[in-house]
Amino acid sequence: MIRLPVLGLVLSLVALSACGPEDLITRGEYQRLRTGLSLPEVQRIVGAPGEQLSSTATQAVYQWKNSAASYASVTFVAGRATAITSVGLNETAKVKTKKVKKKKTRR
Repeated sequence: MIRLPVLGLVLSLVALSACGPEDLITRGEYQRLRTGLSLPEVQRIVGAPGEQLSSTATQAVYQWKNSAASYASVTFVAGRATAITSVGLNETAKVKTKKVKKKKTRR
């Protein structure tokens, strides 16, 4: 019967398309991210450069977005990750943050 092999082929193609080539970050990679990491360290963990969403002299925000609308964003201040957020990678959205110490000014 020819239906069974065709059904198997169709199911395989559907399963492969769910892991689309646009998927940049997995739940496991997200869980490895920590505050204090540099951009190159984050890029090495994720395995992709990410998209720069904004940038100022001291702060930059990068995002790694998947085809299924899930993503992770990392805010870097002075070259180090200070906030790490995700949507759709975990059951509930998570935010990891680190307080940035302000330098005391002399009067």
